[in-house]
Amino acid sequence: MNPIHAMRAFVRVAESLSFHQSAQQLGIPRSTLSKQISDLEQHYAVKLLHRSTRSVALTVEGQAFYRQAVHLLAEFDELEQRMKHGRQAVQGHLRVDMPMMFAERLFIPKLPDFYARYPDIKLTLGISDRTVNLVEQSVDCVIRIGNVRNESLIGRQFAEFEFVTCAAQAYLAQYGTPQTPQALQQHRIVGYFSDSDGIQPLLFAQAGGKPYAVRDFHYAANGANGILEMIRAGLGIGQQLKAFIAPWLANGELQTLLDDYRRPPLPAYLLTRDRRQSTRLKVFSDWVVETFGDHSQP
Repeated sequence: MNPIHAMRAFVRVAESLSFHQSAQQLGIPRSTLSKQISDLEQHYAVKLLHRSTRSVALTVEGQAFYRQAVHLLAEFDELEQRMKHGRQAVQGHLRVDMPMMFAERLFIPKLPDFYARYPDIKLTLGISDRTVNLVEQSVDCVIRIGNVRNESLIGRQFAEFEFVTCAAQAYLAQYGTPQTPQALQQHRIVGYFSDSDGIQPLLFAQAGGKPYAVRDFHYAANGANGILEMIRAGLGIGQQLKAFIAPWLANGELQTLLDDYRRPPLPAYLLTRDRRQSTRLKVFSDWVVETFGDHSQP
């Protein structure tokens, strides 16, 4: 048994939970893959997978072995690259997932700087406002804006993004500018909803009390980009992260409102599965903190 090959095979099965899919990805017969996993279990005298004709699941021991195997394989790959190339160049592939507005407005415009520093790192970006499973989808890290619910992920906060309430100049010219959050009852509201949590209210800070919430929406979308376009179209008043709409604030197309009632900022995190990271993931994390940390608000 080649332990490295067997370990790679196990990691692929652990992430896809499918022998058929893993065998296709590895380019080997399913029977060969099954034997590699069996040899690995026999070698360590431990059951790593629960297998049936319909499903595959990790045992408790398999979960622990997976975490260690991912780390060891990353270190082995880096060592092999360094020995082959005879230098300390940072190389390899990273799969990164992030929200659409962050990717389009902030991250992608800065990518040339990352490439100039690390030309041998290849990035695959997953751009979506939906939450992904790092293990099941083989994602190295995710950038998330907002509170993190999954306590198993290792988080590194790199910024805080300020909310603003805003509307198109055309909307305000027709319907007027509200002076208090309560006055929004007389206006059309554009808001956000999620498939898991439903409507997410607009929040406004109030002195000495809990935030004032506006839940009655005329229009709603489950993506920040869709909400922005509704606001720009003059459909109503909404809330956006200031860093994402800076161009339209600068050119006067959008105007901020109720600045004395701003809701608390949202923290931004880079999340990984393991504290022990590959060199390429470490340099990527450091670059994200260095590049986007200046969006933090006091």
